[in-house]
Amino acid sequence: LTNPTFDEVWLQQEYDITNHMLLPDCYSLVELFRKQLRQMRDIEKISRQLVVKKLYPSSLHHLYVSIQRIQQMNESLIDNPFICNYLCGSYIEYEDNNSLDAYDMIQRTCIEIHAFLEQHLYMERCKQCDSMVQFNENIIKPGVSTDLDILVEEQIRSKTTFDLIHRYLNTIMSEIEKNDIEYVKVHETEKSGVTLQVTSKRSQILKKALDENFKSESKKEGIITLSNGEQFSCKDVKFKSAGSTNMDIEFPLLDKVCKQLLSLKDRINDTITKKYFEILTIFENQHFDNIKMLADYVSMIDVMQSKAYIAREYNYCCPILDSTRQSNSFVEAVALRHCLIEHIQQNELYVTNDVTLNASGMLLYGTNAVGKTSLIRALGIATVMAQAGLFVPCTSFTYKPYTAIFSRILGNDNIFKGLSTFAVEMSELRIILKMADERSMILGDELCSGTEMESALSIFVTGLIRLHEVKSSFIFATHFHEITEYDEIKALERLCLNHMAVRYDREKDCIIYDRKLKAGSGPRIYGLEVCKSLHLDNDFIESAYAIRNKYYPETKGELSHGNTIYNSNKIRGKCEICKNEIGEEIHHMQQQKDADANGFIGSFHKNHRANLLTVCENCHRDMHSTNEVERKKKPSPTTRKKTTKGYVLE
Repeated sequence: LTNPTFDEVWLQQEYDITNHMLLPDCYSLVELFRKQLRQMRDIEKISRQLVVKKLYPSSLHHLYVSIQRIQQMNESLIDNPFICNYLCGSYIEYEDNNSLDAYDMIQRTCIEIHAFLEQHLYMERCKQCDSMVQFNENIIKPGVSTDLDILVEEQIRSKTTFDLIHRYLNTIMSEIEKNDIEYVKVHETEKSGVTLQVTSKRSQILKKALDENFKSESKKEGIITLSNGEQFSCKDVKFKSAGSTNMDIEFPLLDKVCKQLLSLKDRINDTITKKYFEILTIFENQHFDNIKMLADYVSMIDVMQSKAYIAREYNYCCPILDSTRQSNSFVEAVALRHCLIEHIQQNELYVTNDVTLNASGMLLYGTNAVGKTSLIRALGIATVMAQAGLFVPCTSFTYKPYTAIFSRILGNDNIFKGLSTFAVEMSELRIILKMADERSMILGDELCSGTEMESALSIFVTGLIRLHEVKSSFIFATHFHEITEYDEIKALERLCLNHMAVRYDREKDCIIYDRKLKAGSGPRIYGLEVCKSLHLDNDFIESAYAIRNKYYPETKGELSHGNTIYNSNKIRGKCEICKNEIGEEIHHMQQQKDADANGFIGSFHKNHRANLLTVCENCHRDMHSTNEVERKKKPSPTTRKKTTKGYVLE
């Protein structure tokens, strides 16, 4: 989206692959890819961490798992050469342009990286290691570092001796106490390392038992020989206070082993740290380019499946490229929607519009809040989406790509450059007029709103003339009705005037926003009609709205009522027809039978909140009555419309 293009060959390729992914036989791949991608980490981030040597073992494990996911995704493509060729051919150079060769290259690359990691590291141990200098256990496999292997063997011997001593002393205590409880316990601190401890009371029992062993002739004057050949004398066993209730067990062999374990722990940790950095260096030199290739490959899969997913999920259409009709760029959008507003706005169904721009321009009129800016933005967003290779929120979208799109929608000043709103407008207009041509689209909202009327009209009309001369496509929202009578405007043959329709309902005494694009500039006095519908002056209206919004916000609903199975955002409440009874049914104003296989009725989903109506049993029965006379007396509402008095059913 940040890099749209006008390369029609590339764009058509993107449309073709999305259409292919949407085929019934292929869409299962989208679901598979989304499942696998959710379990992957950012490979590009991991590669950057590798370069700067800030890659934790846990992140290396994330890479290891991610590569497994890549293998699984790649294997799912072996029977789909069209997708395989698209993915592999976009980022990987291979001989004879053979997609199967590229498929094999991906598989070999994954296997090689896996083999390297498994050869050098214990990957399961890396999983929980979030430090590059502090290791709770050895993550380096045997044979990778001779120095480390020697230290680990020493540690194993010392740990074996320590465990045998621990087990022997516990065996003595178990024989005395007649149970299998562990009375002699291992105590470990960061500073002192490991020691054996026993409670003060049981230290006396243990001492007595050892003294008896020392006096026993069968024990050869108390000499204990462990299964690994190490020996110690019972008479050398001492007990040293280690707090109010515990005693440390001390004798030469145990003290020696404990000191060795403490020393070896630090030496092994330092050796692991040094070797880990060496492994990262080797890994970077041998596999960095391969990791980058896999990251690009995953990016392609992610973008490809995302395009197909949003196209199906939101009912988007495939853009049609047409470069044969005319030399200048153009766009023809049928049933255009704003991709964000149609989901954000849940109180009414989004009103679609047909928009055509070629070597011409459009002035768009209409009252505030009717949707002028939203329509302009919808057109710009759809064009950018199309030129980024995405499907678009329309029922039909035919165009020739633009080489430049200029927007002038935000009317802000620039305090950092010391420019007023008008100065910012003129600076941007200067650039637009200088660079615009027949391959440009210009989108503007109330240009020249920052200066007095006479200058604003003159500048605006001159800008229109200049854009008309260079045959740019442009659309401006404006309230300048005066210029429709100017001779200069009438002389612009390719300039059309349109307005977003509103109407005044005398019976309901309110303005209804139809939001449909219609020919002509529309009524000039819509502001007076708004005032008339409320019977109040502007200042009073603004104050009343502010107070109402503060104390009676319209967005608050009756949260005590449950929601509906059709849409969790639709809260049940009172019947919206009679407004007396509690609603028991949910009625689809646009009926479900008119929906397609994906649940869409035209451009909206049948379960859109604005299409759902809470009704009581009596009203629901009247809606579905077979009596034609009754149905004509009480016609069922089919849509919601926004008015100055809120939303009404029609």
